[in-house]
Amino acid sequence: MINRGSEKISCEEVEDLVYRYDSFDLAAAVAMLDPVFSERVCVYVSLKEGGPLGLERIAPPWSPPGWLSISTPSG
Repeated sequence: MINRGSEKISCEEVEDLVYRYDSFDLAAAVAMLDPVFSERVCVYVSLKEGGPLGLERIAPPWSPPGWLSISTPSG
């Protein structure tokens, strides 16, 4: 679990969302220290085909119904 402010974020839920993309072989959501909210979501991924992939390319689909914006990885 990642503790962002007073919210608990499930690493497994974030990883499940990452796996909706066909370009990723592996994904691991972990906590990253944040000076304001204690922790933030950090996702490490392994690409299937290689090459660069920026957060801006995958950020728009990170808003499915019921998804908390604080659970979204930030750049």
